[in-house]
Amino acid sequence: MSAMDDRTMRDEERDAEQRRAAVRVNVALGEAQSDLVQLAATVGALVELLVERGVLDGAQVHARVEAATRAVAAARASRVRPVRLLEADKAATPNAPVDCAARMPLCRGACCALEVTLATADVEEGALKWDLGRPYLLRHDGDGRCAHQDRATGVCGAYDARPAPCRSYSCAGDRRIWRDFERRLVNEKGVAAMLARRDERPLQLVQLRPTLPPPTRLSTP
Repeated sequence: MSAMDDRTMRDEERDAEQRRAAVRVNVALGEAQSDLVQLAATVGALVELLVERGVLDGAQVHARVEAATRAVAAARASRVRPVRLLEADKAATPNAPVDCAARMPLCRGACCALEVTLATADVEEGALKWDLGRPYLLRHDGDGRCAHQDRATGVCGAYDARPAPCRSYSCAGDRRIWRDFERRLVNEKGVAAMLARRDERPLQLVQLRPTLPPPTRLSTP
């Protein structure tokens, strides 16, 4: 083995280790954020209920916690996105039965504007680009499309390595793309909106569960 080959191998091993380390750190941060959201919602609900009633009731506490969780999550959504990773085996994920190549001139590959969450294996594999600012979403370029989409043809430039959501997604029931899937009647306005450059896009995300246990049911004293 030449010195250059040895150096290349060491570089590849270092890059792989850095990807694994990034996964571990970001997943831990994502879990911590989920815990904080759950904790903030619980405390808020308890304080509000104690002030209003002066007594604890289990059913009311749980209802308030759920409402507070949604409110806190909505308030944070525009500022901070929790780190997420799918636990999916893309090799075992069947392809959706859609004749993409034949439909591409009509839909223009609008599904490639959707945001896709990667799996741990995708990140460690290193074949797909992910958004450094929002780990671990599949990277989009400035035009809002997937970084791996060929702009001339609309086809995927990383087809063999594409993540599980891309394999399983079917546009057959997606009214944003098709007014009538069987008759190949495209939703021109919907496709145009999906392909327009926007900060907020339709998301295909999985919410991490908080690691904190749910609040126990409280009986009225």
